[in-house]
Amino acid sequence: MKVYGLDETEREQYMQEVYRDVSDAFAYYLDNENGGRPIVLAGFSQGADMCYRLLEEYFGDKKLEERLVAVYAIGWPCSREIGYVSTGSISLI
Repeated sequence: MKVYGLDETEREQYMQEVYRDVSDAFAYYLDNENGGRPIVLAGFSQGADMCYRLLEEYFGDKKLEERLVAVYAIGWPCSREIGYVSTGSISLI
């Protein structure tokens, strides 16, 4: 399916469904695999959007935020208006 050809409202329904899988996988990783190690998020295009969504959902937790080393979100627009980016301590470069 070509979700990028849909209008924003319709596209967002699909993106939220995709994100549920990403969020569930990330939660599992944190609970079972990470062991307190530093975290790097990376994604291209739709994956970059998923990185921003992970930031918004998970990294308001100060302890988790302290373990975030970098976010490489390539191929998706980023601005200070994106949830966590505007409220967290992330620096845009």
